[in-house]
Amino acid sequence: MRSASLWLAAGLGAWMAAGCAVQQWMCQGGAPRRVDGLVEPMASTPATGYASEAERLALIQKAAAHRIELLAKFPPPVALCRRIPDGAIRVDGELSPGEWDRAMVVSGFRLTRELTPCRQETLGMMLWDSRYLYLAFDCEDADLTATITERDGELWREDDVEVFIDPDADEMSYLEFELSPRGIFYDATVADYRPEIDWPADLSHLDIDRGIKIYTTLDTQAKARIAGTLNKPDDVDEGWTCELAISWTDIARGTNVRRLPPRDGDVWLIGLFRVNVNVKADQKLTEYSGWNPTTSWFHVPWLFGRVVFVE
Repeated sequence: MRSASLWLAAGLGAWMAAGCAVQQWMCQGGAPRRVDGLVEPMASTPATGYASEAERLALIQKAAAHRIELLAKFPPPVALCRRIPDGAIRVDGELSPGEWDRAMVVSGFRLTRELTPCRQETLGMMLWDSRYLYLAFDCEDADLTATITERDGELWREDDVEVFIDPDADEMSYLEFELSPRGIFYDATVADYRPEIDWPADLSHLDIDRGIKIYTTLDTQAKARIAGTLNKPDDVDEGWTCELAISWTDIARGTNVRRLPPRDGDVWLIGLFRVNVNVKADQKLTEYSGWNPTTSWFHVPWLFGRVVFVE
């Protein structure tokens, strides 16, 4: 097995090549990418919404310059995702001793807009086997807030963790998963992200509502465990943990992916985020944080972390 430093070097090289391809697309104004499986692009080419072709090209150029500026200011972190034997993890929301020993711990979450450290710590972990990509979170939380009970509800308005997965690093098609301390799950696909109109945030093009409706996982598991009481701001909680097992078949149905399962040395773009809501003395404080700051909303794919898969 090659050393971790060689794996990271190889991974960064693959990411830089992917970034060059994206830059070429942005300069040429390419057509929307089709997503494999059951998901189709969210919208047709958005050029008809511009006053002129010159305006469209100017926006693409501005977005490309902004992308380069942000990548220089916030270089994406790199983590290893190690392979484990099939069935080694039981998805129950509890980070049981021995199950996550091989995982590299991701820490240092910062507020995505303020760019400062969070008041309460978040730890993330990733592993994989022949069927699933496993993710785990360990969240400090003195006030557990989660009232939403319906699947695909607006979990981002309360406590939750969020995972954005771009398997082929095209920065145009990726999956979004969310999980609350109640164990409520959210899944959606973004099929045609376009930097020139989707940053700053413009929900009209991404059509998030449709992305939720047309994409539903079939073989993915997600569980949460709490240490405290939900929705009781007058006490002090310890926090919560959760585990997600996202199947390769579900990932294949919603993104442009090269091969599954990934091979030794493959690099994916993965964003890890958290929403932490605290309600004390009739005051509500919400923190939006990430493994790498996105400076705005979470939908900034070129700032997702780089994950290198290792056998």
